[in-house]
Amino acid sequence: MITGQDTPDSGTLNIGNKKQILAQAVKTTLDLLASGTTTLIACSAGTSRAPSVAAFALAKHLSEPPADVLARIAELRALEVNGLLWKELSDAT
Repeated sequence: MITGQDTPDSGTLNIGNKKQILAQAVKTTLDLLASGTTTLIACSAGTSRAPSVAAFALAKHLSEPPADVLARIAELRALEVNGLLWKELSDAT
């Protein structure tokens, strides 16, 4: 489910997402969830970025670990979550 789990030793530290933008994406989604607003999160393929942001926001909303929420999302659709993106989101939130 989570792929490409490079480490700092591999020479790849991140995939270029700004921490504050990732944090804002999760916060905005969380605010929309809290207000009861129907929300759509989209990216080009829908297999990594959108489900990752959704998982982190839902995890905070439901007080559950993000990996558990992502596993539930994966039961509904195929995912190829980038491990580096997952780490960046984890560091940002």
